[in-house]
Amino acid sequence: MKRLARLVCFVVVGAGCAMTTVSTLWLAGPTLTRLTIDAHPSRSTIRWVKPRVTCIDPLIAMAQLEELSTERGIGRDALLTRASAIVAAGMVKYWVGPGTRDKDVECRLLEDPRHWWRLRFDERSERERGEIDKLCRYERDDWRTALRLGVGYCSQQSLVLAHFLQENGVEARVAALGGHVVVAAQREAGEWILDPDYGVVLPFSLQRAREDAEAVRSIYAAGKYGPAQVEMVVGIYRASSDATYVGSTIGRRRGEERLIVSSALGCGVLMTLAGTIALRRGRCASRVTAESAAASVPVRAS
Repeated sequence: MKRLARLVCFVVVGAGCAMTTVSTLWLAGPTLTRLTIDAHPSRSTIRWVKPRVTCIDPLIAMAQLEELSTERGIGRDALLTRASAIVAAGMVKYWVGPGTRDKDVECRLLEDPRHWWRLRFDERSERERGEIDKLCRYERDDWRTALRLGVGYCSQQSLVLAHFLQENGVEARVAALGGHVVVAAQREAGEWILDPDYGVVLPFSLQRAREDAEAVRSIYAAGKYGPAQVEMVVGIYRASSDATYVGSTIGRRRGEERLIVSSALGCGVLMTLAGTIALRRGRCASRVTAESAAASVPVRAS
């Protein structure tokens, strides 16, 4: 009976340790990924397409954003302008085309275990459903991880900027223009459009950008983009709707998922403690029993 009780205690401790470890890794996954991910190895070979922006290392860009977030007395306009410029300088425009795989941009295990599993072990079934290309192009929800990687399309760059601004108390959203993605950030005096993919800031609302083609044209032309590219962007703004970009992202920890995993973490800790205490009490009881038995044995006279 005692052996069975000890076996049950060992099982409880083992299960508790496993639950605690898995839950902790899940909760800390984005942070651990952020600390271990490196800049994309092809950054130096990808053509830089932002004429008036000087490219900087992703780690330098992240350090500048962290410093900007702690700077006191900075105005809202300066925050928007400088943050947009830093993200534009730290990220290279890069996109994984259909039918191609790039392991350097794909999801890491701790970053999003469910998505990683689908990419690694459900690849055949996902390919049969035509989903594998979409899974390979999921973007990152955590702005620090995405910025450390240092590459991304207009939508990923806008996600980085918007999430940084939201973290610092700015009401910002990622706006889909139908062929391009930008950030719409709120100010006291109205909305500004931030475009880190082109490295420009439009100091007016999206509605005005749709109506005032000349204002949009002058700002993008000042960025030293060619006439054809400027006219393409002007056309995108003119035909755009006020839609919020809804992309597929990895690394997001939803509130209900956090609650479930946090509860599992608590249960794992309690199980580990309860099993450990029961084992120690059992050992103490066995020791006391053994000592009592030894004391009760009569000593024979020699």
